Amino acid sequence: MDDIIKSLCDAFADECPVIDNENFKNKIAKRFKEIICNAATTKRKRKKTTELVLQSQETTVLATISTSIKEQYGGELFG
Repeated sequence: MDDIIKSLCDAFADECPVIDNENFKNKIAKRFKEIICNAATTKRKRKKTTELVLQSQETTVLATISTSIKEQYGGELFG
C-alpha cells in the first residue's frame, strides 16, 4: 500500500508540490474536483442547426447518387 501511495504522490508532485503520505487523499480529491468543475464550466462549440440540416441533405444526396449509379452500372461496382 505504501508503494501505491508513494506512486500517487510522485504522479501528482508537479501539480501538488506539498503532497505527502498524510495529505494525499485531500490533495488528489481537491485536484479532481478542480478538473471536473473546469470541465463542467467550459463552453463547447456546438454545430448550428443549419450545419446539421446541410449535413443531412448532403447525406441524402450521396445516398441518392449511390443508388442511381448502382442501378445504372449494376451491383458489381460496389462489391
